[in-house]
Amino acid sequence: MIPNFDKDVLGKIEKIIGIPFISDSYAIGAVCFANNDEVRPEFRESFNTFHVLDYINAVICKYGDKANFYKIPYPEDSTSFWELVAIGTKLRKNDSVDKTRNENYFKVKWYSKNK
Repeated sequence: MIPNFDKDVLGKIEKIIGIPFISDSYAIGAVCFANNDEVRPEFRESFNTFHVLDYINAVICKYGDKANFYKIPYPEDSTSFWELVAIGTKLRKNDSVDKTRNENYFKVKWYSKNK
């Protein structure tokens, strides 16, 4: 099951990274290459649920025991967002993500480091 993230959370991420969220993920092999994961982040035109999930997985793995699983910081900027998405994507593709986390995506609390 894929979580539906709060619209306010997605809106804040949109403002931070400067591109819109799209709820429909693109199909692998789709004709439009603009949103393909192989496109450099600075040329992407949108982000989707899988990018947010990969970001969350990378944050959890990066901070390990130092992070409260339920508290995920908003990205500081577009660059940090896409760097963590890339890490999370590699973890997912290497099947390194704990499958039991999926139900906990609904319990994630986002926060700003600046506050």
